[in-house]
Parts: sequence; C-alpha cells; structure tokens
Amino acid sequence: MSETKPAIHQGSQFQKIFVHGRWYLISSILSKGVGFFLLPIYTHYLTPEDYGILASIESFAKLLPIFISLYIDTAFGRYYYLERAISKENVRQLYSTHFWFVVIWGGIASLGAFYLATVLFKKIFALGLWIVLIVIASQLLTQLGIMVIMIWKAELKAKQITFLQLGMLIIPITITLILLIPYQMGFEARIYARGIGALLQFFILIYIALQQRWLAFSFDWKIIKRSLIFSIPLIPNIAAGWIAGFSDRIILAHYGYISEAGLYSVAFQFAKVLYMINDALTQVQGPIAMSALTEDRESAKKQIAEFVSIFIWVIMLFYLGLTFFSKEVLYFFTNERFHETYKLIAILAGVYVVGGIYRIFTSILSFHAKNWVISSGAILAALLNIALNFTFIPYFGMYAAAWATLLNIGLYAFWLLYWSQRYDPIALPKVLILTVLSTSMVLLFLQQTLEQIESVNLWLVLVIKISLLALFFVPVFLVKAMQPIREKIVDVYYSIINRKS
Repeated sequence: MSETKPAIHQGSQFQKIFVHGRWYLISSILSKGVGFFLLPIYTHYLTPEDYGILASIESFAKLLPIFISLYIDTAFGRYYYLERAISKENVRQLYSTHFWFVVIWGGIASLGAFYLATVLFKKIFALGLWIVLIVIASQLLTQLGIMVIMIWKAELKAKQITFLQLGMLIIPITITLILLIPYQMGFEARIYARGIGALLQFFILIYIALQQRWLAFSFDWKIIKRSLIFSIPLIPNIAAGWIAGFSDRIILAHYGYISEAGLYSVAFQFAKVLYMINDALTQVQGPIAMSALTEDRESAKKQIAEFVSIFIWVIMLFYLGLTFFSKEVLYFFTNERFHETYKLIAILAGVYVVGGIYRIFTSILSFHAKNWVISSGAILAALLNIALNFTFIPYFGMYAAAWATLLNIGLYAFWLLYWSQRYDPIALPKVLILTVLSTSMVLLFLQQTLEQIESVNLWLVLVIKISLLALFFVPVFLVKAMQPIREKIVDVYYSIINRKS
C-alpha cells in the first residue's frame, strides 16, 4: 500500500490557492500570456490577414484532441485519485494503458485528420502539406505527454509545471522570432516553432514518466473500457466547447472576413489575461473541491460556497480593470492596424468571467458522474452558437461572433448551475453575487459611455477610469452581505502590515 498523505482539502483553501495559485498564474502567463507580451512584435510583422489564417489553423488544432485521444485524459484525471489510493502499481497500469491507447488510436486518427486538413485548408488558404503535418503531429505529441502534467496537477505540484513551461517556452519563442524577423516567414514561423516545442516537451515528459516508473509495456482492457465509458459521453461536450470557442474564426474566414478573424484573435489574446487569473484560482480549487467532496460532502459544499463569494468579486475586479484600460493598452501595445480590437474586449473578457464561474459547478457534476448534463448543455449551447454565427456574421462580422460566444457561454453556465443545484444544492451568497454584478454593470456602462466621448484629454480619461474602478470597493464596506469580502480584504491588509513590521 502507498503511504497515506494528508488530504489536499484539509486546512485553509485560500491559503492553498495563494501558495499554489501564484505558480499556476506564472504558468499561465508563460504558456498562454506570452502571446500578449509579444503583441508589439507580432502585430508589426504580421498583418490582420496573417493573424486570421493563424487563428483558423489554431482553431483546427484545438479540435484534434477529440479525435486523437477521445479525451480519455479526462478519465485519467477522474480515476487517478482512486488508483493512487490503492498502490503505485495501479497508477502505472492506469498510465500505461492510456498511453498505448493514444499511440495506436491517435496514430490512426491523425492520418484521417491529415487528409481532412489538406482538403479544408488547401481550399481556403492554400497551405502546404508540411504545415498541416506539423500541426497534427504537435497535437498527437501533446496528448501523449499530458498525463504527466495531470499527475502534477493532482498533486498540486505547481512549481514543476511552471518550470517545465518556462523551459519549453524559451526555445519556441526564440525560433519564432528568428523565423519571423530575419527570415520574414510570416505566420508559418509560429507553426514551425510550436512543432519543435511540442517535440521537445514530449521527450521530456516521457523521460519523467519512465523515471517515475509510470510507463510500462502493459495494457488493461478493463481500464480502457472504464475510461472510454467515462470519456466518450463527454466528447459532445468537448466538441460543443470547440464550436463555441473556436469555430467562429473559421466561419469568419469562410465568409471572407479573414482580416476580422485576425483582429478577433488579437482581442481574444488580450482578453486571455483574465483567463490567466481565473485559471490560477480554479486550477487549485478544482482538486481541493474534488478531494473534499470525496471525504465530506457537506463540509465541501460550504467550502465551495465560500470560494464562490471571493472568486466572483476578485474576477469582476480584474474584469473591470482589464476592460477600462484596454483601449489605452492596445493603442500603446499594438500596430495601428489592430487598434480597433479594443471594442471587443468588454464582450470577450466577459466570456472568461463566465467560464471561470461555470468551472466550479462542472466539478460538482463530474463528481456525481452527471456527464450527460455537461454534454447536453454544451451541445445546446453549441447549436445556438452555430446558428447565431451563420446568421449574423455575414452582416456584422467579428462583433456578431463575439456576442454569440458570450451569449452561448452564459446560457451554458446557467444550465450547469441549474442542474448542479438540483443534484447537490449549495447555499450560494445570492445577495453578495447580485451586489457585485449590479455594481459591475453600472460601472461598465459609465466606462463605455466615456469611451464614446471624443476630444477628452487622455489624462482626464485615466483619472475618471481610476475613480470608477475605485467605486467598486464602496459596496464592500457599505453592504452587510459583502462581509466575507470585507474580512478577506482586512486579512490581506494585516498580513501585508505584519510582513513589513
């Protein structure tokens, strides 16, 4: 039997989120936020059309894991805790079975994807076969190595994840910049660099798997059957998620809005700053909640309700900050060809706010194995998204795509919340949530109105925006229901004071 370890949900969840979440934040900045910091270079050397082509290729790449692995990595994450509690041998059997399944099935699926991609992208963009091959191979290699990262996440080894991503970030960026600037290779520079990065990461992760003795020449049909039973019902959900989150770029390109697809992609890249915040918080909270639900459900539900209170306030604070100053940052940070993207930020940043919230309730439904709820909701939302995109994109372009995405993810979040509360109700802080959201909407309305006024001094605009953002704190000290937020702010204040003293 393996040695007993303290349950990860024991102790203060916010202390764990602070300790481990900062590493996930660094990890997110390195893996997903680096594109934001490189926007000045990319928007100088890439045109909106280049960005549009690249966005369409990346959208296709996001679809590939559905076919390559049938998303059995979700089952790996679900059953890892159970097998770890039994023995290391069970973990080895689980890991090895999943790995060899992806090698065999993923190899076959990759061949089919290669044929489909050559037909699709030759028709729209006239891409070379090497580009298509690199995109598909990169996704296959990523799926083969992802279980090591999942084990680290399950064990809250955020430092290892961060250091890995830091190491794997430097080489692709260096290659991208060399191919982009001296050799003027355009969007292809990023494709080649990512392919090399995926290959290097694969070798590193497989070395770790062998060193830890997680990978062996073994295969258990019972394990793969159990995993497929768990993961296959989720495929419609994942596919629907792809439709909701990435198909709009391809639809924009289909209707000839390739430049707008590029602007839309840059706006999403900017809004992804908010994703990094909610990802850092929920990456830690998810395993904590799953562990707590396994051991003490009632205590876990109180813990989740407490997290919801703090999370919604924090994420809305960052949402307002990002939206308020997006115009100034983008004007300073990007080439003038991309300045129009600021008009999309309030909408697309809202997508990441809602996405962070529904993650919490997805964990609850997954714990109760109510995957049909997750899948059916995602399918309905995706169908709505497709209908809205094909109806309105021909007339309104990227603005229609942005609003369709926000509407569909909002309805999906409501669906998950409704069923989660039916199966395992949590006493949510309704007055607190309503106060935070209503305050945010009023301040957002004032900020958006300010943006419509021309010939206003830049420094005056900044002062007004900072003042509006400061008003977000007022209800914390005036509304009784905001006490949990008030207490956390006071705790943070005294913690800082004590450190200085």
